Amino acid sequence: MSTLFAVYPFDGWHIDTYGDRGAYDYMGKPIDYIGGFQSFTNKAKSFLDKRILFNTVAGAGQQSIANSQADFVYSELWENHGTYLDILRATDEIHAANQEMGIVFPAYLHKPLSNQMKPGTVRFFNPASVLLADAVIFASGASHLELGDDLRMLSTEYFPDTGKLVMSSELRESLRTYYDFLVIYQTLLRDHCFSAKISVQSDTVKMDKANKPGKVWYFAREKNNLKILHFINLTGLTQNKWRDDQADYPEVPLLSNFNIKFSSSHPVTQIFLATPDFNQGRRLSLKFHQHQTRKGHYQIICTIPQLKYWDVLIIK
Repeated sequence: MSTLFAVYPFDGWHIDTYGDRGAYDYMGKPIDYIGGFQSFTNKAKSFLDKRILFNTVAGAGQQSIANSQADFVYSELWENHGTYLDILRATDEIHAANQEMGIVFPAYLHKPLSNQMKPGTVRFFNPASVLLADAVIFASGASHLELGDDLRMLSTEYFPDTGKLVMSSELRESLRTYYDFLVIYQTLLRDHCFSAKISVQSDTVKMDKANKPGKVWYFAREKNNLKILHFINLTGLTQNKWRDDQADYPEVPLLSNFNIKFSSSHPVTQIFLATPDFNQGRRLSLKFHQHQTRKGHYQIICTIPQLKYWDVLIIK
């Protein structure tokens, strides 16, 4: 590799793997090659003095890479991380190993459809499934590698193959807002934000913390004196698979003016709502009511003005 870098002045080395499929030495004896990821990465970084990216395919070895000298964790998501909840769990697993490490998930929407399409045919990416996948990845605390050359979206792991499925102008515009949102609120999305336990109820919409389709999925984070609630709108879906194999997920229904209630061990002073789906991500101050229970906790009730794909509730 040192000879290669002497000839081609690349910035770094993308080390790829084939996932957890087993490996053997010269004599045919099984070996734990995943166990060597961290030491291999560290030696490569030290010897080459270049940026190092190590693809922990399907999450295999991502915890050890989180504690290596790689520049960030790059974990290609496949069938073993098929649901929206699997994305959250993969992120939590990495952050449990190293809260400082950045995370990038290559994850290809509509891959089966792309493979079935004949050369020369063109279809659009499904905006609903693209934005839901990005919402979950961003809310989890990671980034999504999804764009290739000329800002074309990737539907397979073969990056030059970007001509079959294309983005509409509306999806391009929405994605720009989502990425702006990721940057603006990065300290509330992926900077020492730890998992929190908050139970949310609603009298008007079905709430769920287990990622069930047909409901509003929620999960919580905390940072310093803030609690952060993420709401993902799955009410229009009959399944919770993020890839949307045939690009046929229905448009997500808009939910408006629904009440939520939750408990807090401390009194709440402010609640803000932020979303990339409205008002270009600008946060909105929400009115709320609270009362102290007999056990000393505080019951908070507020109204969510609207939820399309993803809302972030910031509670101080």
